[in-house]
Amino acid sequence: MVSRANKFVWSKEITQDLYLLYENHPILYCTYAPDYKDKNQRNNALMQIKQDLIDKNPFAASQTITIQDVKTKIHGLRTQFFKEHNKIKCSKTSGSSTDEVEKPKLWCYHLLEFLVNSDPVRPSTSTTEEDIAVAHITKMKKRSFLRGALMILKWKCYLH
Repeated sequence: MVSRANKFVWSKEITQDLYLLYENHPILYCTYAPDYKDKNQRNNALMQIKQDLIDKNPFAASQTITIQDVKTKIHGLRTQFFKEHNKIKCSKTSGSSTDEVEKPKLWCYHLLEFLVNSDPVRPSTSTTEEDIAVAHITKMKKRSFLRGALMILKWKCYLH
């Protein structure tokens, strides 16, 4: 990993601008967007964000900000946001009173709330022992049925 001596320093103002710009490019965070998997369009959106940050903030223009800096900052704050969001969600569903519900501690939490609906929840697969056992029994029954059907076919062929 290459270390840069002049690493970009993110101020609160530039970080706020970053997330306002990020929200305007759903191709970067909406997994159901039609062009979400198009790397060229995603890179173009990141370049646009970088350029807008430079145009809007003289401090950002004076430093050398790279697309990698933008990607890294977005990734870090997304991670912090979802960690915080999951804490809040769990505190709401734990049967707590409204006084005991976790309050966001991340200073930019409200700026990132648009991310909540950006990734649809996929159905999970159960890994409990009971479900695994049922799946195994079903698989064995299918095999047994297929073996029996094959034996009948062989017997019919033998008789003819």
